Amino acid sequence: MDDWESGEKPTAEKMNANIRDVGNFHKNKPTAKVSRKLTAQTLTTNTTIVFDQVNVDNDDMVDLGVSTTQITIRTAGYYLVVGTLIWAEPAAGLGYYRQGKILKNGALVTNDIRGPIGNSTAQGLTFAALPYCNVGDLLTLHMLHNATTSLTSLISDVDGCCSLLATWNNG
Repeated sequence: MDDWESGEKPTAEKMNANIRDVGNFHKNKPTAKVSRKLTAQTLTTNTTIVFDQVNVDNDDMVDLGVSTTQITIRTAGYYLVVGTLIWAEPAAGLGYYRQGKILKNGALVTNDIRGPIGNSTAQGLTFAALPYCNVGDLLTLHMLHNATTSLTSLISDVDGCCSLLATWNNG
């Protein structure tokens, strides 16, 4: 945005830079959502989710050709970050807990734990946080569990079952 100077007459350029562009930015807040849609992923004891689908990205935060595991922040500010994990439970080796977590630059942002696990049906976790992110920060989604066998992520034809969403909230 340009600064206004005392006594300056409004011009179309200044009005666009200071009023229209700001309004457009808030109508189209930086948002990225990635998901696991095309193939199931084997989830070992501590797994970073690998994404194969970009559902939304209006700020160049995702490049699956460079990294299939992260969202890279391009606009600083507070972000609503939501992680969703859905998996199939094995018939045996259930273990006690399932944990999903979101990391920012390798440090915990938020997590959720489900336990005890007692059946072999599909299970899921959805959890969110509102961290401040700087340009270049990396967001990743992880699954931890103590089952004696690997779990399998479920997939969906629509949005994918395991997903990570980051939406700019304010600066």
